[in-house]
Amino acid sequence: MNLLKRSRKITALLMALIIVSSTGIWHVPVIAANSSTVDLLDPNFVNSHGGNMVSINADPNRSPYAVFGEAFGTDNPVEGATKTARAILGAAVERHVENIYDQALGKDVFKVEVNGNDCYTCYLHNTTYDSATGTFIGGNDDRQRIEIRPAEESRNLIGLENEITAFRWKLKIDKDIQKPDGFFHIFQYKAYNSFGLVGNKLPLHDSVNYPNFSSAEDGNPILTFTISSSATQNLEFRYADIGTDAGQETLASIPLNAIKDKWVDITVKILNAEYGWVTMIMKDVETGKVLMEYNDPNRVLDIWRRPEIKYNNMTFEGPYPAVSDMINRPKWGIYRKADKSNPNVKDAKIYLADMTLYKSAVGVSPVNLAYGKKAYNSGPISGNAFQTANAKAERLTDGVQKDPVKYTNLIVPQNNFSALGDLSWVGTESSKKGSVIIDLGKVMDFNQVKFFAKTLRLKYVNLSVSAESASYSDAADLDKMVFTPVDPLYSDGGKNWTYFNAANGGGDDAADKEYLIDLGKTYSSRYVKLYFENGSGANTTTGTSTFTMTGPPRLSELEIYNAPQTPKNISINYSGGSGATISWDNVPADYFVIYDNGKVLVDHAASNTYNLTDLDPGAIYNLSLRTAYTDPYSFKPMLSAESAATVLHTDGDPIIPNPPSSVTATAASDKSISVNWNAVPDAQSYRVALVTDAFERIVADDYKDTSYTIKDLSPGTSYRVKVYAIRRGTLSAAAAEDQVLTTGVKNASDNLLHNKEVQYTRVWNDDTSSYGANKALDNDADGSRWVALKGSQSAWMMVDIGETTPVSTLEYYSYQNKLKKVSFYYATDGEAFTNPNSDKWIKILTDDRVAQGKYGNASITKIAERIPLAAPVNARFIKFTVDAVDGDINVNEVKAFGPMSFVGNSALTASDKTDSSIDLSWAGSNTTLPGFKL
Repeated sequence: MNLLKRSRKITALLMALIIVSSTGIWHVPVIAANSSTVDLLDPNFVNSHGGNMVSINADPNRSPYAVFGEAFGTDNPVEGATKTARAILGAAVERHVENIYDQALGKDVFKVEVNGNDCYTCYLHNTTYDSATGTFIGGNDDRQRIEIRPAEESRNLIGLENEITAFRWKLKIDKDIQKPDGFFHIFQYKAYNSFGLVGNKLPLHDSVNYPNFSSAEDGNPILTFTISSSATQNLEFRYADIGTDAGQETLASIPLNAIKDKWVDITVKILNAEYGWVTMIMKDVETGKVLMEYNDPNRVLDIWRRPEIKYNNMTFEGPYPAVSDMINRPKWGIYRKADKSNPNVKDAKIYLADMTLYKSAVGVSPVNLAYGKKAYNSGPISGNAFQTANAKAERLTDGVQKDPVKYTNLIVPQNNFSALGDLSWVGTESSKKGSVIIDLGKVMDFNQVKFFAKTLRLKYVNLSVSAESASYSDAADLDKMVFTPVDPLYSDGGKNWTYFNAANGGGDDAADKEYLIDLGKTYSSRYVKLYFENGSGANTTTGTSTFTMTGPPRLSELEIYNAPQTPKNISINYSGGSGATISWDNVPADYFVIYDNGKVLVDHAASNTYNLTDLDPGAIYNLSLRTAYTDPYSFKPMLSAESAATVLHTDGDPIIPNPPSSVTATAASDKSISVNWNAVPDAQSYRVALVTDAFERIVADDYKDTSYTIKDLSPGTSYRVKVYAIRRGTLSAAAAEDQVLTTGVKNASDNLLHNKEVQYTRVWNDDTSSYGANKALDNDADGSRWVALKGSQSAWMMVDIGETTPVSTLEYYSYQNKLKKVSFYYATDGEAFTNPNSDKWIKILTDDRVAQGKYGNASITKIAERIPLAAPVNARFIKFTVDAVDGDINVNEVKAFGPMSFVGNSALTASDKTDSSIDLSWAGSNTTLPGFKL
């Protein structure tokens, strides 16, 4: 199983939680095999796990403010339409939330409405009322907010740490809603510091590098449903993992036009934890069809905000817990950008019905079992004074995965034991060793350990477990415990090890490294002991000024996980025909998923035996399985690692699908093509390919629908489109084809990349219309820009020039001086355009702005680089990469030019020559002057 935990702003970290067996002396089964899926919304579950729930429905005989106020236990349930504003302004405010009869549902629902920029009451958020003057003072003139939410006092309806909250409601977005002018949230799940104070102001040791940190937990909302402001509007389900500096990641989206004026049923479930999770499902109320869904069993999300720390221009969550009055709470309504000075602000309405708020469970464990648990140094403490001063075992369980403090070769000042900033644990035994004990608080199942280190030198790790379950807090008592090593996974030097890393001979000691230990079994223990040993490095003094500390292990975080068991001993009973029976060893499960060649064949097998029917004749099935399982500690829906495949070869002649009978390609715009084709009865999916010259490029594969839009093409360019039918990985012998010319005029600019077809990495807010790499190809070096996904440290774009062309000059621009290193590549083989990592790409150059002294130069505020090549390269494709950056990646323009050429009857003449000047002139209709420089 793979779990992903986004580590604040710094990076995303992969955790492949794999279990292959549950035998072993320490294993105690937690739930029985073939258990039913946990229903977190079931009243019996809610009642038995310390939760509660409240349902809210519109009442035609009561004010919505009274209905929400009663449910939430407050007389102030609507932001922007407060009790004070309603008392003073009356109907002008109250109309923002009203009852209205809905024909489709056959009952009253809640209408939420904000109005154009002349609506005074729409801008009342953050205002104060001056009774002396009878006016409202302050507020936001650039945004409107009418949002229904529980008050911070309603603790039984909002999220506190390690609680599961859930929300279900019906939503309809008005058919006349306009394209937003900026942000437009219709649901927020937002961290809120109810007193605006920072608790636990414990200073980090290095107070120079770590100044007083501020509480910015209630910055960007953690989750939103947002109407995008892009040209093609979507309703997006977004996530942000840290407060003020977070970018929002789109977890799921649907075209807005697909759900306008239609009732949808939404359910969101949330574990409010540092290592938490989220699921979301949206259904059509009329048909029950799933319209949008997010449920990633391989992803752990940060759903609890702690005070941020700023260091070296980076912002990340610090090691201290959130303030005692921190909450997460939901908001329904409209919160949008709507500047009073903008005359184009229009009215906007949404409708809400059948709202239920759940606190499903309290006191739930984070998915990482070690988070926040007690940790102790163990064994001999024989290191030098710097090691013992940095033996902060509690830092291994504080949730800060990466330590931003860097020292070259770890040469640290001898008179400052706090130079590492108090965010790491340094081994305490002699020059290269150290041990810690983690107290999980109770006996818990686990199968994998992952840790994060500031060293590439780690050589050995040993993990042991104890049968002791009583509570101890004295390190001496813990050292007296009997620990039994887990089954060894490696052998080296005549000894057994849980982990062995042969490549331990040095490296960059400022580099971050993740180490993963798959134990191969599920163990049950309260106390977990880990021994770490580096394989190389120094631990010396240089006179009296510095220590060289590359020898001891330096770890920043240790994480422990429990996950589903992978099915084993798969067997297939096949005696011919179109049916077979597959079975495997039973393990605890909600259900099982059966795959064929890595693709889902059966998504819900209820037991460890399943009868396969309607198998294709003459087919080779590579069958594998995963266990779907609800973790009994965090209640996270999980999938195990995929089992090894077992082959089934059916008898008979194979089915080869026919191609579609026809395909129609239509120019949807100057840079996109709409492709439609007839369904093929024998096909299970389709392949869409784009052909230019002799190069056929796959743009969609194993695609299930019968229409597809190809984007980011070149204007005024002829493309040939092919569509193949696919059945079980076998393509139709031929393809249906059509030819199409994109609209617009083929670019005549001397910039070879202007408006050309482009592919690129994900962008900020997934807003490709505003921040896609096509914005860096529009010849606008000062306005539009390509913005990579928030937190990205590298990014790439690939451009198809359209034909092989000499390139002699390269340019790139950015409105800020934050790009540290970029590279250009070229290729002539079409394979390169399908894969940014293809070996067909040939590097042209790397422009290292750090080495040149340009990055960090206060006199350079923006980038405008022109790089002539010593000799032209003949390129069909150009790749531009950002290799290192300070902050976010913003590139305004990337250009390429060919050499100045004179062809046909062109002529170059020189006249008026002096010792310091010359007049040049040229003529001829065939003269090309792309990017010339004299």
